[in-house]
Amino acid sequence: DGTVVDAAVATPELSTLVDAVLAAGLADALATTDNITVYAPTNDAFGAIPTDILNTIVGDTGILSAVLTYHVSPGQWDPRKYLPAVQRPTLQGQKVFYSRGKSGPMVNNAGVACQGVKTDNGVVWVIDSVLLPNL
Repeated sequence: DGTVVDAAVATPELSTLVDAVLAAGLADALATTDNITVYAPTNDAFGAIPTDILNTIVGDTGILSAVLTYHVSPGQWDPRKYLPAVQRPTLQGQKVFYSRGKSGPMVNNAGVACQGVKTDNGVVWVIDSVLLPNL
């Protein structure tokens, strides 16, 4: 039970994502928007971003919001079910791509790390990389 935000808060491996969502002021919007798919990067995924790029992202609320909303698609989607590759829109405005790599399903170049977690307002997929839109 709970929203996509509640699911992220309850998952220790997503604490950096939760901090970013709070810093961008998106927690209420994500908790109250129905029928969404969230691609949730792990703490390690954020840690893999070069420090100067990460500082640029978190240091500018507009960029941070764009990056975070690029991790949310309207509708509930399962990236494991699409072969050949398909596109899905994001709340940021650009599209993400579902495909299948050697190790399993992918969203852009990020591997899907687990089963989707169903919530009251959508589904959360843990991914192993941060998705970066064209800005």
